Amino acid sequence: MTFLPENYEDNDTSAEGNYARLKEGANRFRIVGDHNDNTTIYGWEWWEDVGDKRVVHRFPHADKEEAMKTAAEASGGMEEPIRVKAFVSTIAYSYDVEKAQILHFTQKSIKDPLRAFSKDKLWGDLRNYDVQINRTGEKLDTTYNVMPCPKAALDDEVIAKVNMALENWNLSALFDGDDPFAEAPAVAAQPVAKDPY
Repeated sequence: MTFLPENYEDNDTSAEGNYARLKEGANRFRIVGDHNDNTTIYGWEWWEDVGDKRVVHRFPHADKEEAMKTAAEASGGMEEPIRVKAFVSTIAYSYDVEKAQILHFTQKSIKDPLRAFSKDKLWGDLRNYDVQINRTGEKLDTTYNVMPCPKAALDDEVIAKVNMALENWNLSALFDGDDPFAEAPAVAAQPVAKDPY
């Protein structure tokens, strides 16, 4: 007798939701969001415990003072003040789960290389190539390494999935604590083309 049958497969689809989760090892994405049409948003966030729930508070980048002030007020008499972090949320295609997802991160070791690649004359616009985010370690010992992949056009199936997300997801809703998948944005994003370069 064995604990599980030999043909058992773990069909856990928790990583296949609309938010990307960086697994241990290589995570390959095509970032398709753009801050000009709010398919990439960035700003400040802090978390607090409200009853038995964790609640996030997000603020646009220009509202750093407000984020700091509200976090300080919520910290009240706490021994350690609530920490405010810079964040980025963008729409990306995940090759691991073969769908568009929201890629959300606060780590400088992810933000800084992505920004450097996007400003580099050889690499440029992140929408023109994949990036691989390698995650190693756990909890406070987690490290990330970001590498660009050779430029390549997306296939038609990926383009269709990405454009559906770009047209229908409203990342700005995250600033209000709302569901970014509930209501399409007022202005649709630029669709991704077959050969962007």
